[in-house]
Amino acid sequence: VERAAEKTLQHVTTNLQAIIAASPVGMLVADADANVLLINPAAERLFGKTLSEREPMKCGDLILCANRALESGGCGYSTECSACPMFGAIRKVVTTRHGVTQQETEVCVDISGAPVMRWFRWGVEPVMFNGRTHALMAIDDATGRRHALAEVSRLLDQSDRDRRALLNILEDQRRTEKILVESETRYRQLFDDAQDGIALADALTGVLVDCNQALCRMVERDKTELVGQRQSILHSQEDLVNGVSPGFRRH
Repeated sequence: VERAAEKTLQHVTTNLQAIIAASPVGMLVADADANVLLINPAAERLFGKTLSEREPMKCGDLILCANRALESGGCGYSTECSACPMFGAIRKVVTTRHGVTQQETEVCVDISGAPVMRWFRWGVEPVMFNGRTHALMAIDDATGRRHALAEVSRLLDQSDRDRRALLNILEDQRRTEKILVESETRYRQLFDDAQDGIALADALTGVLVDCNQALCRMVERDKTELVGQRQSILHSQEDLVNGVSPGFRRH
């Protein structure tokens, strides 16, 4: 019976290893102390590390977590390690056999001696390995996606700021146009109601472009007879110099 049980256990472990090895997602098997017992080729490519019996590896060693260098004991011994969501999830899953899924964590990793912030998307499920409960972690680098989302958010914020700025410009333009219309209305009222005769002429050609009713009464002509004519029509021939009144020439 014991031999049959051992054979079944070995068969289960072998199948698990085959499934993990074939996964395109980075996967690892760890015990309650986050000691890594198995990693698949996808995880090896993701972190550039392989598992060796001569060099025990913990989760923080695999992902190159910078916090593992804060204490001589390595991964799992610093105060930051006790607050690590990955480390805590591995222990929780092994103890309670309840999975932790769809997590994203930003980790400071040590890349060639320089700290680099990377985002990891991960989940942990309980699994039987060598006859005991272990933690099976699936992990992927989410840094690129996070940066893309941040850039999209920045562009959306910029677009919103540009939209508000455009609306402000349009509102300013609307107010300016309203002021101009009101000013034109006031000017027209003053122009038309003035008791003195007023005429407007083109400064270059001397052609009348507008006049008020007071001027029309003074020269006893209709406005349609004046607008479009040269300003000299308002003066006697004796007052003109080369067809232009002296007053117009001065202005």
